[in-house]
Amino acid sequence: MKNYKILLFFLFSSIVSCIAQNNDKNAQEIKEVDYSEYWGTDSIFQEKLNAKGLFPFENKDKVGFKDKSGKIIIDAIYDIIPGVKNGQTFGETYDIHLFDFLEENTLLVGIQKNQNDEDLNKPEFLSLCAEEYFFGLININGKVLIEPSFQLIAHPDIYSQPVIYIEESLLGIYFPKQNKENIFLNAKGEIFDLSVYSFVKAIDNNLFRIEKNEKFGIVTKQGEPKVPIGYDGIQVNSNLIFNDNRLIQVCNGCQFYDEGRMGSGDTFFDLFVKGKHGLIDENGKIIIPLAYESIVSSNKVAFVNKGGKVTKFNDEDLFVGGQWEIYDPNSNKFSKTNYKTLIPLISELFMVSVGEQTSWNEFTSKVGLINEDGKEILSMKYTNISVMNDNEIIGYIGEIQEIFIWDGKELTKIQ
Repeated sequence: MKNYKILLFFLFSSIVSCIAQNNDKNAQEIKEVDYSEYWGTDSIFQEKLNAKGLFPFENKDKVGFKDKSGKIIIDAIYDIIPGVKNGQTFGETYDIHLFDFLEENTLLVGIQKNQNDEDLNKPEFLSLCAEEYFFGLININGKVLIEPSFQLIAHPDIYSQPVIYIEESLLGIYFPKQNKENIFLNAKGEIFDLSVYSFVKAIDNNLFRIEKNEKFGIVTKQGEPKVPIGYDGIQVNSNLIFNDNRLIQVCNGCQFYDEGRMGSGDTFFDLFVKGKHGLIDENGKIIIPLAYESIVSSNKVAFVNKGGKVTKFNDEDLFVGGQWEIYDPNSNKFSKTNYKTLIPLISELFMVSVGEQTSWNEFTSKVGLINEDGKEILSMKYTNISVMNDNEIIGYIGEIQEIFIWDGKELTKIQ
């Protein structure tokens, strides 16, 4: 009996050892596949996949996923999965974070087109490699959310100018086989078809600026009208809030400050001028009537100009004159200033002067700096102020330079 127990013990030990060795071997094989240079993998994305229990494997040049023990979770049926297995140039064209839907347990996948597949018209930003595939979405269990039949699925940052306050993971955009544009989806595979409009730009996770017949309005992602189409310009470049609603700049008879430079209207340097300007909330209610020559919004207040105009100095278009006031949405009140010049440097800092601008770097009076509350943080003693690297502020007093570092709240002078 004693010998029998010893035999059983050795048999059991051998089985455990064998299983452990096999598991180690599987883990080693999986690890080698995860970081294969041939696949052009992204190691950070791979770590996130592994944390979800997904380990890529390849079969007949197609890719799928196993779990840690080696059990197949998703069959190897896909030709391309950005961040896992890329096409020849696909991975070099776009950063992987633009395809990272893992927070929603979703993966972007692609299959290669057949040679007889229709040659589709593609947006200019699609790479030569991307046009060789159809894309879809699957979840981490392999369930197909969107059939691989679309030219591209990507974060809207790829499609248009980045909107700094949009949540990275919610919205994607795709172009189906019918060559439609302006169709959006979220990482759950829910589709929002706004293709009836000639131009669509995400404002946030629910609202879209739309254009039809060269007039602009706002709809929800489901297409529900919020701001009727009828404005010549709609601009969203801040998180200005009034009564829990986002405030949006609108104008009629307006144009971009720099007509020669195409802009989205959503950055601090794509300013609308001419015509009349006002503020509405996201439901279309007029908060400030369209009675101003220009509006510049921070995340705290709006600077409104009455009486300014676009003029030329040495073939340069400049917005000059008038008087700038500060509108505070918290109190719903205006306060007067003596500024005739107000120029955004970054989203929180604005150069101001009681004189007018005579060229891009010359003014009739000294200039200073105010923050996004409208509070003066550098007195008006400088001949010019510039910004470097988004946080280095340089004040010029003739040939003398004073250098400050901006941390988002305060300026610190560098000795």
